[in-house]
Amino acid sequence: MNCQINGTSLVASTTLNFGGPDALTCGLETVTDTVHRLATATLTRSNASVSVAPIGDGGQFLTRTSTGFTLDVLGVERKGTLSDGGPFFDMTSQTVAGQPLVITHSGMPFHRSNRVMNGTVVIDHKLAKFTTNLTANSVAWGATCNCATSGNFTATNTNGTAYTLNITGCGTGTLNGTYGDGGVINTSVTFDRCHGL
Repeated sequence: MNCQINGTSLVASTTLNFGGPDALTCGLETVTDTVHRLATATLTRSNASVSVAPIGDGGQFLTRTSTGFTLDVLGVERKGTLSDGGPFFDMTSQTVAGQPLVITHSGMPFHRSNRVMNGTVVIDHKLAKFTTNLTANSVAWGATCNCATSGNFTATNTNGTAYTLNITGCGTGTLNGTYGDGGVINTSVTFDRCHGL
């Protein structure tokens, strides 16, 4: 895909490689069905850009299980570049080998109202020179919101900071944590892209 939107250029592509019993029909209906997603996108305006791309043959790998899915993040890099060519941000994300995100469903059919996610993604902040273990703890979706409505995310950072985001409802939560200097944050937050269904 290559398009222009009010002076902003978007170049993007996605490749889906299916495997398992239903590969020929691009299905994920049977246990052990898989799909490997390789996606790239670059948004450019006035020579500044934001991009996302797999690291090597990384990307994301989704596997159907008897209780839902597992998601291996094999390596994704996100970068921001200023209009003068200087770096703005550069971070990579991946799960630990053999420890995918686990997405379970408590009933059939599979849909958001019975979906729960657990697991950890490791984020390497290349410019800031620290890493984050971002862990989803019983993050659950409901039938009436496009976002998760309960559970929490914890972020433990190698720079000495730590945060917990507790999801309290559709688009609402609380953020608690400690800064590197020992300061404390405890505040309510809202998510502007969450809405009722």
